[in-house]
Amino acid sequence: MAETVGVSRSAISRKAIDASVEQLKELQERRWENMEILVIYIDGQRFAEHHIVSAVGVDREGQKHILGIELGATENAASVLRLLTHLRDQRLPTDRKYLFVIDRWGQSLASGDQRGVRR
Repeated sequence: MAETVGVSRSAISRKAIDASVEQLKELQERRWENMEILVIYIDGQRFAEHHIVSAVGVDREGQKHILGIELGATENAASVLRLLTHLRDQRLPTDRKYLFVIDRWGQSLASGDQRGVRR
């Protein structure tokens, strides 16, 4: 269909990739120091052969915010550690208490394998 209006598929694909890269950059540069996050959901998703770990925060009004995503070889504590470190670097306050919700693969993190994340 794209060719019928004089636009190539590759041009559309490049525009979609460029837009995705820009949105990812904006996500990675967000700062969280002025947001009152109460709950942080951490979950792993698989997209074909790719593993993604994501963090979604819920604020006092119940609004959800995508806090960050991390590409990982597997859904493991190392990926979660990189994600949490990035959130700290994005100024998610470390002097507050949060309710963390993680599924069963996050047991290694919950069991104390959070080495390297410091305030």
